[in-house]
Amino acid sequence: MKSKLLEDFNKQAVEVSQYFMFLKQLEKQTNIITNHRLYVGDANQAQDSNQYQEIYFNTEIEKTLKANGFLLLYNLVEGSMRRSIEYIFDHFDHHKISFDVLREEVKIIVLKNLKKRSPEKIIKIINQISIDVVISTLDRDDIFAGNIDAKKIKEVAKTYGFSSQTSNQRTRDGDDLRAIKDHRKDLTHGWKSFNEIGRDKTAQELFQIKNRVIIYLKQILINVEHYIDNEHYLNP
Repeated sequence: MKSKLLEDFNKQAVEVSQYFMFLKQLEKQTNIITNHRLYVGDANQAQDSNQYQEIYFNTEIEKTLKANGFLLLYNLVEGSMRRSIEYIFDHFDHHKISFDVLREEVKIIVLKNLKKRSPEKIIKIINQISIDVVISTLDRDDIFAGNIDAKKIKEVAKTYGFSSQTSNQRTRDGDDLRAIKDHRKDLTHGWKSFNEIGRDKTAQELFQIKNRVIIYLKQILINVEHYIDNEHYLNP
């Protein structure tokens, strides 16, 4: 039986995959129309059907949609990793895991979280401090701050104690995540246009990046499940 963590990931991964399938079809259609226009010359360009095709199938729109693919991939990366951390803390909550039994690295996470929270708010929701403090200090909006790549994932994995190992041959060890993070930052801050970001990759190349990212993330989430199932969060 698949966990809720993997179920949610698989649903989002399908949505992302459908988008990149659409990009491949769009690029193919755009190339057909462009080549046809070059073949027939300018004589028929005034026809309504050709004008419609010119509007909806052109390389500029294609570049914009390709760049948007990087935003979708980043959303998949950050959303999946945020849910994985929430999954860990939800497990702590459901099983009433006490602060006292946690491994030292996780205790440090809890104490750092506690430092960020207002004592006035925390005191209202804590009854048994050794248990409630673990969950009450987690700020779900502060898990990742829009700056996640494979390096960050490895740091988080090391901190919590779950494995960040993946099959390098299929995932390139998450190397694609750095470019995705950088493109996302360039787009959201307006440092580069969608046209600039989308012009350097073919739809097929993006599709391959998407495949590697999905495999990488899925293997990381399986590692998180293994971490929970084998209680590696406990102090040995």
